[in-house]
This record gives sequence, structure tokens and C-alpha cells, in this order.
Amino acid sequence: MKKKLLNMCLGLLFCGSAMAQMEILYDGASLTTTTLTDGTTLVQFPEDVVFNTTDFQNKISVTVDGSSVANNAIVPNPATTFITDNEIETFVYGGKAYSFRFTAGEYFTVVMFSDPHVDTEDIKNSVTTKTAAMANLGKEGGRVITFSTLPGYTAKADLVMCLGDMDEDKPVNTSYDGSTGYFEAATAVFHENSIPFITLAGNHDIHCDYFNDGSKGMTSGSPTSNVLYTSAGGGQYWTEKALNLVKTTYNNAAEDGSFTVETINSTTGADNEPGHFTFKYKGVRFYCANNYWWQKPWDDNGSKYYSAKSTLDALSTYVDNHSTDASIWVSHFPFRAAGWTTEDASERWWLDQNYQGENGADSKSILPSGDSEYYTSAAFTTEEGKAVAQKKKDYLADIVVKSKNPAHFSGHAHINHILDVTATNGTKFTDRSVQPITSTGESNGYAGNAFVVLCKGGVGVVEVQRVTF
Repeated sequence: MKKKLLNMCLGLLFCGSAMAQMEILYDGASLTTTTLTDGTTLVQFPEDVVFNTTDFQNKISVTVDGSSVANNAIVPNPATTFITDNEIETFVYGGKAYSFRFTAGEYFTVVMFSDPHVDTEDIKNSVTTKTAAMANLGKEGGRVITFSTLPGYTAKADLVMCLGDMDEDKPVNTSYDGSTGYFEAATAVFHENSIPFITLAGNHDIHCDYFNDGSKGMTSGSPTSNVLYTSAGGGQYWTEKALNLVKTTYNNAAEDGSFTVETINSTTGADNEPGHFTFKYKGVRFYCANNYWWQKPWDDNGSKYYSAKSTLDALSTYVDNHSTDASIWVSHFPFRAAGWTTEDASERWWLDQNYQGENGADSKSILPSGDSEYYTSAAFTTEEGKAVAQKKKDYLADIVVKSKNPAHFSGHAHINHILDVTATNGTKFTDRSVQPITSTGESNGYAGNAFVVLCKGGVGVVEVQRVTF
């Protein structure tokens, strides 16, 4: 009947939006609206609204061109008609038809990319081209992306996130200033256009991660020397530089997006932690891990650095207190890139506890006493090592599924993959990993070097598209 009414109205009446404007108010206040390409107006109510209740009906009022109109003067009466989320409702007043979609919870789009590794002028220019296209998404002359789950809605960059590895490693003893300037320049377009943009730190941005050639992420060199591992010179300096850049982006994003950022660190307190954080944007809570939630313990000249089980305990408590928030989880590391294989570097990072502190001390010795079962000096290729890594994954997965409608996004593996993660209680969620933004956009049969994610307040992820910028 609603479709027949819509067709009749569109065929016999003038389009209301062309000659007059009808506005639906809730409890006397204006609502967020979006004009869809099908000519309807998407009216977005607060996420906790329950349609068709007496309370809901009593709070509906209408204006036409700014003047109040009695609800019973409109056909059908908008206060008593049965509302279905996202279905078209057409109202007639004064010989004109006005078509709406009503929804509880605000829709918005998140653009995610990862692993730009911006360390040269050429890469900076390449990434800048892509970020400019992201910022222009849905604008005049920009890329048009639509979603099957919300016909007529055009994506725009409401929130943009980089999932880590801002910079690239340089070999030991190679002159390199570790500057984040190229990355900052390549992503400046977002803050300049008041688009909330947040980056995470990845393993190439954190001092205590390492590679077979001995190089360090953003750690080779210092402002005055090429000395590694010293707080005054190399690694610690660049780790702080990377993490300060993360803080800069989320502080700017909080200003641009009008939200508050909270940090989640260990309850016991290391001297230095990666600075995991969370924020709520348009009715969805984002849980953000710098590198990943578990972080290798590391003793830097007596300064303890880790994100150990105590950090996960703090995270678990936080999720318990915010379990009704729809959730999106982002981390540089996927839960598993390719399975338990010795070639799969992401598995090494899940274990990654056999690293010795720079003074030769056993990293495990600096951990809180209650963390011992989650750490081992066994190699990640051994059964003991795999079991410890799995124990960590299980603990994190069990925390994730306590949140509402969780979805997980990651980078690092340099492939596109989708993995269903199962917590110990049998509950599943999906981890989607995306290949580097600097790639050609084709990998393992998948196109796309970025995610464009349709989200809804109170719900979380609605639809995910892989897009090549």
C-alpha cells in the first residue's frame, strides 16, 4: 500500500521538496536529515528512539516552510502512521507530496586505509592523491559510492582512519631523520577540511619491534646521530614522535568531530605504553589499538615499556561499562593473516616475547607478576609459542565479543582478507584486513586498497565496500 501511495502521489501531485519544505520535528527539535538520490529525505532520529510507541507519537510534530501544521491535517497523520525503519513514508499536505525515510540512529561513512609507509617524496605525492580523493568523496566532482542496504545514500568521508605503519624502516647506519613530515603532509587534507582523521601506530612506527635486517620502525638515526636504542638518541625518540603524531590526529579529530577521546592503559602502569584509546562517534564506539593491544615488553635503560595483560584487564573493565555501545575495533594487526605458518609474520608479533631488553635483560622480568602465563621465551614456531599466542588471541576475542555488534578492521598483512574470529564462548565476529594504500588495488583476487564502511548509530557496521583510490 505504501508503494502504491507513493506512486500515486508522485504521479498526481507536485513534488513537495520542489515548492515547499516539510520538516519532521521530534520533541520540538530538528533532526539530522539527508537528501537521498531517490528524492526522499532521510530523517535520522536518536538511536534510542522506539518507533510506534505512545511516547514516540506524542513527540512528533511537523512544520511546512517553518510554520507549524497540525498532525491531523496531514495524510496520513505522521504521529499515528506505522513507521518502519528505512521504508519510504509519503505524506500529503496542501496538494503536495513529501517523501521520507525514517531511521533510528544516524548513518555515517568511515573510510579506512593502512600501511602507507610514507618515507619519500614520491610516496607522499602518491598518497596525497589518494587522500584528496577520499576527502572529496560524495562531493561535486568527487567519487560516488552507494550502498545496497540504504538506496539513494551517497558515501562521504565523515571519518577517516589510517590503521598504522605511517612510515617505513630504514637499514641500520643509513642516514635518515625519521621524520613524520611526509605522512603529515599527505594526510593534512582531512583536518584542513574539518574531516575527523585518526591514525594508529604500526610495527614500523614503534621502537621495540624489529626486522630480520636489524632495522627499526622510525628508529634509525636521531636528530644528531645514528645511534639506536637509546632514550636520548634513536628508538625511544622516534617512538615518542610516532605516538605524539597519533595523539595530534585524534585531538584534531575530536575537535573536527565533536567527540571525546579516552585512553586505556594498564592498571599497574608501565613507564611507557602505546596509548590505546577509545571514542564514541555518532552513536558508535571505536576501540583503537596502537600497533595491537598486546605489546612486547621491553626494557629501555631501565624504563619499562609494555602493554601487557594488565592493559587487557583495563580494556575488559571498560567494555563491561560500555557494553551497550555499538562497537568498531581497529588495530594494525589482524587476528591471523594466513594461519599458523612459520612464514606468517603476524603470528610472530602475537607471540613476540622472546626479545631481550637492550641491556640483555629478559623482557619477561619486567612484567607484572600476574602476567606470566601469557609470556614465554619459546620461539613462535614452537607448539609452546603457538599456544601462548593463541591464549592471547582468545583473551582479546573474549573481550571484543562483550561489546555490541563488534566488527574488527586491520592492516599489516599487505593482503585483503576476511576472517571470522570465534571467542571461547562460540560467539563470532569478522576481522577485515586491507592491503596497503600505496598498492595497485589488486591482491589475491580482491580489488580495493581501502574500506568504505557504512555505519549507523546504535548498530555499528551496516555494509563494507572495498574501494580502490
